Amino acid sequence: MFVEKKKKIWITKLDCRGDVKLYEKVLEVCLNISQIDETFGYEYDEQYIYIISDSRDQAYQRGSWFHNKISSKILYRVYYRLEKED
Repeated sequence: MFVEKKKKIWITKLDCRGDVKLYEKVLEVCLNISQIDETFGYEYDEQYIYIISDSRDQAYQRGSWFHNKISSKILYRVYYRLEKED
């Protein structure tokens, strides 16, 4: 029987609570960080920004950083998804 190996990918979901200017500012910060730090990955849709991390602790630290340094209006939630290992 073949068992497919999966890896946990930790996600920090940032919610700017409908503030378009804040959302754009956070996207700009994410872009700047990703250009400096190759381990920093992010995705986004019309409402949320998703930061991709290697560990639970890193995911919480990143969410906390955005909440404390960019704006206390930003809410964040950390969870994981399973993806196939390479």
